[in-house]
Amino acid sequence: MAFTPFPPRQPTASARLPLTLMTLDDWALATITGADSEKYMQGQVTADVSQMAEDQHLLAAHCDAKGKMWSNLRLFRDGDGFAWIERRSVREPQLTELKKYAVFSKVTIAPDDERVLLGVAGFQARAALA
Repeated sequence: MAFTPFPPRQPTASARLPLTLMTLDDWALATITGADSEKYMQGQVTADVSQMAEDQHLLAAHCDAKGKMWSNLRLFRDGDGFAWIERRSVREPQLTELKKYAVFSKVTIAPDDERVLLGVAGFQARAALA
């Protein structure tokens, strides 16, 4: 078997790449809705959910009772509740953990596979989104 080494490449700043739209297949979306969604999430993640504005998103962690992190996630407001983006590989186990205490609150926690997650990178990516 022949070995063909690839020359080392330096990372390139995203502004020097061509404008690119990509699917984020390794990422998944989940939601929580209901009257107690803000209070419930405030007790479950490391972010100050009550101070979050409508147009804001926060990096947060979901931890167990002993402080061990289950996952990190990007949390944002979504309608009358919240949504978060996390690695697809941890979504189902994390939803199971989140639902353990949800029976005591007026919330519905569910995966959301109806929306497609896309990423934009490259030259003038911010301008393309405006």
